Order: sequence, then C-alpha cells, then structure tokens
Amino acid sequence: MQQALDYYKRFLKLEPGSDDTRLVKRWMEEIKATYFPKASTKPTKPEELSPRLKQLVTDYLKQARELYRQAEYDDAAKKYQEVLELYDSSDAVYNLGLIYDKKLDQKQKAIKYYQQFLVLEPSSPDTHIIRQWIKKAREDLDKSNTSPKGILKK
Repeated sequence: MQQALDYYKRFLKLEPGSDDTRLVKRWMEEIKATYFPKASTKPTKPEELSPRLKQLVTDYLKQARELYRQAEYDDAAKKYQEVLELYDSSDAVYNLGLIYDKKLDQKQKAIKYYQQFLVLEPSSPDTHIIRQWIKKAREDLDKSNTSPKGILKK
C-alpha cells in the first residue's frame, strides 16, 4: 500500500489540475486510514478509563441510544462523536457507521466509521460483512462520481 501511496503522490505532483485529483486524494486518505492508522493516545478499552470518564462515556452512550430511538439521528451521531473524543469506542464507531449508512444516507462518512471499526475490532465476526459493504459502497460512490453529466437524450 505504501507503493500505491507513492504513485498517487507522484501523480498529484505531475498532474495537479487533473479532473481525477479529488478522487485520488480520497483514495489516499482511505488507504492511510485503513492500512496506516495513527497510534491513538486515547483509551481503547473500558478498563483503561478513569471512573469519572467511564461514567461520562456510559452517560453519552445511553444518551446516544435514546436519541437514536427517538429518530434524532444527527444528534445521536453528535453524541457518539463526543464519546470518541474521550475514548476509542468500537461501539460508537460502529453505530456511527450504521447511522450514516442506514439513516442519514452519507456513504462516505459510513465508510470512514466502518473502517475505524475494523481497525479497533479486526477479529469481529462482522468483519467480512463490513468489508463487503465498504467495497460495494465505494463502487457505488465511484459510479455516481463518474456518471455522465449533461442533457438526457430522448
């Protein structure tokens, strides 16, 4: 993957004004997020949290679930993101993926959170399903980004 990133960087230097620049940058970010995640300084396990933070995270997760039940999906997503500011919670990133996928129809954000879930829980029984979903979502996004534009023929 490092070699792919190097080629993409070369492309961007050689063709900075290309129509494909945005797409190549997106691919680079996805490769970095998937294969080269930054080392986190935040706790990744509940037992690593102080009692005060553990209670705060528990409260935020409870509030997020309640907002979800009330169909307040944007607010639920914000609450899950507050959890992630304190703690690398696999539950929070998975639920953010679900919200952006199923409720807010924001596939790019869903991909981001599902990828984070795979980094945090590489041995999850859902790994295969999530990878398949990410692959299909990327294909769908690529198709919609490359679809012909202009006047429809009669």
